[in-house]
Amino acid sequence: MFSSHSQTIGAFNREFVKTGVFPPDTSRKLQRLFEDRQTADYDWHHHIDEAAAGAAISDAENIVSRCRQQVANWQREHRARG
Repeated sequence: MFSSHSQTIGAFNREFVKTGVFPPDTSRKLQRLFEDRQTADYDWHHHIDEAAAGAAISDAENIVSRCRQQVANWQREHRARG
């Protein structure tokens, strides 16, 4: 288990991005999404425009979709091995 978001992102990058399971842009997108989330939580004076918010939502949806696809692939592989 990880005690921080940064540790979780670091582990994801180490285990899945650096090994080629996910493309390199996933790492950059995760980091940007995390930074945007930090800004939203702690910097009330900073506003994100609608286009940037839409891009962030799209990136997050794509990452979640890729994760779901990868889990389904692993499940199929596991079942095939019996």
